[in-house]
Amino acid sequence: MRNESGRQHPQPRPAACPGQATGVQLGARHHYDVALDLWYGRKSPESEALDKAAADHLAALKSMLTPEREAALRNLETGKGSTLAIAKILQPAPHLLDMWHLPDTQPVRKVREFVQILNAPDEWNGFLDGYWTIGQTLLWDLTRDPEVVDEASNDSGRLGETWGQVKAAVLIDTLNLPREHVQDAADDLRRRCLDGRMTAIDGQNRPIPAIEWRHLKIVLDDENVPSLRVGQSTIVPAYSNVVFLRVDVLREFKPAEIDGDTQELAERRTRLADWFNRRQRRIPLEERCWLSLIEIAGQYARKAGSLAIDETEHEQIVEELRNSIVAGEFADKRGRSRVLNLHPSPVAESRFDPLSASHADLFRPIVEHLWIGHQDCVDWFIRHRLDLPHRLRRELSSTVLPEAARVDVEPRTLAKRVRPANKSFKEKEADALETAKTFVIDGVAPCVKEHATAVMRVLKRQHPQNHIRREDLERLLATQFKAQRRPQGNPRRTR
Repeated sequence: MRNESGRQHPQPRPAACPGQATGVQLGARHHYDVALDLWYGRKSPESEALDKAAADHLAALKSMLTPEREAALRNLETGKGSTLAIAKILQPAPHLLDMWHLPDTQPVRKVREFVQILNAPDEWNGFLDGYWTIGQTLLWDLTRDPEVVDEASNDSGRLGETWGQVKAAVLIDTLNLPREHVQDAADDLRRRCLDGRMTAIDGQNRPIPAIEWRHLKIVLDDENVPSLRVGQSTIVPAYSNVVFLRVDVLREFKPAEIDGDTQELAERRTRLADWFNRRQRRIPLEERCWLSLIEIAGQYARKAGSLAIDETEHEQIVEELRNSIVAGEFADKRGRSRVLNLHPSPVAESRFDPLSASHADLFRPIVEHLWIGHQDCVDWFIRHRLDLPHRLRRELSSTVLPEAARVDVEPRTLAKRVRPANKSFKEKEADALETAKTFVIDGVAPCVKEHATAVMRVLKRQHPQNHIRREDLERLLATQFKAQRRPQGNPRRTR
C-alpha cells in the first residue's frame, strides 16, 4: 500500500523459512526485499555479486592480453608474421581472437583454425610415434615443430593412411607453406632414400630397397596431399601406408638445424637489447643520445637534494609520456614513430606502435624497454611547459629553444661546415680496401653483399659524401677478396 503523503515506509518482511540459506545466492532472497531494492535504487547482494564476478572476469581477460599477444594480434590484423608463430602465441588465450576486431581474411581464418587444432584434446602424442608418415616427415623437415608433427599423426596407422594424408594437407594449407617448398622437401627426402640414408617401409612391413627409388617419386596432388607414385604416373600409387622410422628422420633432420624460429628471434632481440643497454650505461647521462622513458620519469620525479623518487610524480610523468605517444607527438614528418622499442618479444617492432600505448595496464610492463632521442625529450618538456631535469640539460642552445625557433637556427649552423676536397677514384678505392680488410676474420671474408654493407656503413661515417659508390665497391670486393671468400651454397646438401 501507499500513503497519500508519499512513499510507504518499508515493512518488516515475513520470517524466513526454516533451513533457508543465509548466504548470497541467486534467487534465494525474498521477493519483498528485491522490490525494496528496486524501489530505493540500491544494489542488492545478488547485483553486487554479479558485478564482482564481471569485474573479476574482465581483470582475467586483461591479464591474458599480454604485450606479446597484443603485438601478435596487431600483426595478424595487418597481415604480418607467420601463421604458426602467431597461433602458438595465441594458443593459451583463444578467446582473444573473438574479442579483437579482426578482419575476415584468409590469414585470420587460418590462425583461428590452427589455434583450434592446437587446443584440441590430446589423445596421444604423434611426435612420439615410432613410425612417421610421409606427411609427418615433410612437415618436420619444413617446420621442425613437434606440435605440427603431432597434429599430422594417424596414431601409427590406427586411423588409416587417408587420415594422415588429409591432416598433412590441412596443415600445409593452414601454415601457408609454399607448394614449391613442400615439393623441394619431398625431392630431398627421395634423394636420401635413394642414397640409402633413410629406409621407407610399405604397408606390408617390407623395407623399400634404395634401388627402387629410381622409379619412385613423392608428389602432391591438387589438394596438397602427399603420396608415393611410380615413374611419371601421378594417379596410381606405388605403395600404400608408407612410413619412416622416427629415429631415422630425427637423425637426418636434426632439431638443432632449425632457422628463423620464434625462440631464436626472441634470443636475438634479447642480445640486441643487452648490448644497447650496456653501451648506454657506459655513457654519462648528460651525454646520451638516447634516454629511456623510465630514466626520464626518474630524473623528473627525483626529490631535491635526495636520491629518493616521488612515486606519485613518477607515475604521473609516465602517464603523460604515454598520452603523448598515443597523440603522435613522437613521430617524424612521414608519421613514423620515433620511439625505439627493445622489447624481447619476437613479434615486436623496432619502431614502437603508438596504438600499443592505448591501454595503460598493458603499457606499464613494456615502458622500461622504450627509448626516445635526447632532443625529442627536450622538445617534449618545452611543449608541456615543464622544467627539464638538471642531468638532462646540455650546454648547446638547441636544448633551451623550442622546435619552431630551431628551424631558423639549424640550417645556418650546417652551412658553416667546410666540405673536404674531393678525392680521386684511386684514393676512394684505397680507403675502401683499408676498411674492407678489417672485416676479414681468420683469413675468411664475408659474402660480397654483407661485406659491402659493412664497409659502406664505415665509409659514410668516416668519409661523408666522399667515398666510393656501392656498385663500384661490390665489384672491387668481388675481385680483391675472391680467394678469401667461402664458396656459395650449402655443401651439406646433396644435389
